Amino acid sequence: MERIRVFSLRLWGQRHKLARYLISGGSATAVNFFVLYACTEWLHVYYLISVVFAFMCALGVSFVLQKFWTFKDAQQGDLHRQAIVYTCVAIANTIINVTLVYLLVEFVGVHYLLGQFVSSGFIAFESYFVYQLFIFKKRPNEGVDIQRP
Repeated sequence: MERIRVFSLRLWGQRHKLARYLISGGSATAVNFFVLYACTEWLHVYYLISVVFAFMCALGVSFVLQKFWTFKDAQQGDLHRQAIVYTCVAIANTIINVTLVYLLVEFVGVHYLLGQFVSSGFIAFESYFVYQLFIFKKRPNEGVDIQRP
């Protein structure tokens, strides 16, 4: 009976983590679109420069939310390494996204918005595991209180 309880708690915790992951990603996407629009339309910045600036802002929001809220990783010692790896993953995901959308539109014949939707779903799925297993991975003694004499 104890095993069932532990399994249920883990499963429930994973659902909450997945919900936090989706909310964090949605928030970063909203920031991306808002900054892109604001810079281009209100500040009259060239749209490609706005794209880069919006990406950087969204990346910062995403990193902070994923690290501290989604994966509850409060460790500060590894922050620079995590930020660099997170940024590399984001850049790789951007390349994957462009490639997938191109392939789906040009060779499969789907509408570009459907291609973007499919690609985004794939990247969100893949990224969740990359973040959990590599970037914000819990260390063996993390969260354990060690009593010293």
